[in-house]
Amino acid sequence: FFFKNMPELKCLILKENNECIGIQCIIDRALEYFGINCHVACMSYTAINPNYQNSCAIDIIKKHMFNYIEDNSDLSLGFARKVMDNYWYPYGYRGITNFCELSLPIKSIVSSRNKVKSRTFTKNDRSLLSKFYDQTHVGLIGPFQRTNKIWDYYLKKYKQNALNLHIMELNNKPIGYYIFSENIVLEIGYDLNKSKQVLMHIVNKFKNLRYNDVIFKIGKEHPLSNMLMRYEHSIKMRYVWRGG
Repeated sequence: FFFKNMPELKCLILKENNECIGIQCIIDRALEYFGINCHVACMSYTAINPNYQNSCAIDIIKKHMFNYIEDNSDLSLGFARKVMDNYWYPYGYRGITNFCELSLPIKSIVSSRNKVKSRTFTKNDRSLLSKFYDQTHVGLIGPFQRTNKIWDYYLKKYKQNALNLHIMELNNKPIGYYIFSENIVLEIGYDLNKSKQVLMHIVNKFKNLRYNDVIFKIGKEHPLSNMLMRYEHSIKMRYVWRGG
């Protein structure tokens, strides 16, 4: 799935005697950093033939990777699972993700009349995603820009992972979207003038689904986080300075 669908994927291939013994995946992206548009090289999967893991193969593929980054990007990021914590630290990389979870107990929140409704995403809603994503994330530090190709990749990934993507409407007019799995909200983009209505809709939505709380994995700086912090909540943070 990754190789067939990932946009702007570059693969550095290391060979010996015409046999592939290593691969490094690099994903080209763009993000805004304090209003500056940056070209970013994202280091993704690395794989080396087990027979060569104690040889110079890893050093060779790293050398070519850093040469590519030097010539083709303003910034570089390493995407790595927990097993890779500390791996990039000696090269000057620092962890930037804080793994924030905000848990909102909804049982005690008094339900109010709310005209916001939601429905399942359809292909006719395609243009709405970019609109509300940009509106919501423009003030955050380092949001990735999402082209049509990137949105297509995510939509396929949501379907593959059985995630729910819903469009919110107020008086039959779209005001945003959110992505969730069970009672976990993974992403949300919306008209920032409708923060209270959006939060109350989510509260009512998950109450009707018989949940006692909602977990937001949207980041502490997300505009909706400021609204939900007005209610009783808990925050779980994990800082990984040498990874993440």
